[in-house]
Amino acid sequence: MGPLDLVEEVEGILYETLFLQVLAAINDYLKTGYKIYYWRTSSNTEVDFILYGPNGLKAFEVKRKGKISSKDLKGLNTFRTDYPEAEAYCIYGGQRELSSGKIRIILVKYALKNMDKIL
Repeated sequence: MGPLDLVEEVEGILYETLFLQVLAAINDYLKTGYKIYYWRTSSNTEVDFILYGPNGLKAFEVKRKGKISSKDLKGLNTFRTDYPEAEAYCIYGGQRELSSGKIRIILVKYALKNMDKIL
């Protein structure tokens, strides 16, 4: 971290990295068969992690912040437009579980402890 780095940006990367490590470890341990991908459109709308395999299709967006706005869910909503069968999750640093349409918004601490149930 240097003098030009914002704490929020660095912590956001840390959340994503930790989530990916747990996701990959539990996926491998449970032998679910998911492959892990990243998704981005030509207009730069993105989703952090896409899981595709014999057990279906799942999309995850990881946010460090404690309050989620519709802007934070844009990538997941766009992905679900193309792939309506996908289970979509926004993992965030808030205090309670929420939902927005068919997107589950869950606490990062819950997701990390219960990844086996999510997969």
